[in-house]
Amino acid sequence: MSSSSQYVILHILNLHSFVNYLYNTSLELIGVNISNVVIDLSHWNVNVDFGLAKRNGTIAVIHKVTQGIKYVDSHYRTRRIEAEKEGLLWGAYHFGTKTNGVMQANHFLKKVGNASTTLLVLDVESYINETMTQKQIEDFIITVQNTTKNFVMIYASYNTLKNYTTPFLLKTPLWIALYNESLKLPPSWNKWVLWQYTDGKKGLWPHGVDGVGLCDRNKFNGSVDKLRAFWPNGSLPL
Repeated sequence: MSSSSQYVILHILNLHSFVNYLYNTSLELIGVNISNVVIDLSHWNVNVDFGLAKRNGTIAVIHKVTQGIKYVDSHYRTRRIEAEKEGLLWGAYHFGTKTNGVMQANHFLKKVGNASTTLLVLDVESYINETMTQKQIEDFIITVQNTTKNFVMIYASYNTLKNYTTPFLLKTPLWIALYNESLKLPPSWNKWVLWQYTDGKKGLWPHGVDGVGLCDRNKFNGSVDKLRAFWPNGSLPL
């Protein structure tokens, strides 16, 4: 490869990183009070460099820690250490299954680490015969909140959320997954905190972040300062 070709490729890569950085940082600069600075990860994300991700504009990471009453994500503990060394905000999510909510909460709490600095999330997915019941969700959230004194955020898709509209859940901080060009909330829900707008393939651009590649990306409903105030207790009124 000639030196001129190498220069062009390097220039393109640098330009890509710069444009991606502009997308990642707070849109307050152009008068929009939404911040695209949060990613969520799990063992499915194989190669992760939090230093690069931070330089690309990432401020917060939410990582899978547990599922059901036995499973533990093998990458969680190491990645938490690496992310916090870079000064990134840290969050942890539990993938809920159709089993006892209190038992799932206790499993989550044993593996999450220092809950006082961690945004806590319950991931509710729709699967045949595996979707959490409303009671299991509420039991999980109440158990975690009573133990940690922090609020618990609920993550779910638009269609899943339509089935969960109890007064208790409607007061829970909402993280919604919807890969449309614009966000809409399901009936009865009137506030959102995080919007997972892409799974790395579908949804609005950008789909990835330097240091991670294609991944789940999320917009926060507020400025970066509000994001830092919200983290980790989840009690900021939006």
